[in-house]
Amino acid sequence: MHAQQQLQTTLDVLESKASVSVKGLKRAMVACAKEVIVVADASKFGRVAFATVAGLDAVKRVITDSSLRRDTISRLDSMGIEVSVV
Repeated sequence: MHAQQQLQTTLDVLESKASVSVKGLKRAMVACAKEVIVVADASKFGRVAFATVAGLDAVKRVITDSSLRRDTISRLDSMGIEVSVV
């Protein structure tokens, strides 16, 4: 899987259990936000989900757990996305 596509699923998976009608609301929230922060545990990376809310270019920061692979953190960092491991 291409690195960008694999990382893109970070946002995709947030939408996977929500109804399609909520997707529009989440997209509007991203469009209005000064900063988009994704909070997701490591299991959410590299998965394919039902719908996309936003591209990684919209994300400023990712907050995740210490199980996230170092190479994934490096790729996010190289894209200008701040990664906080808690």
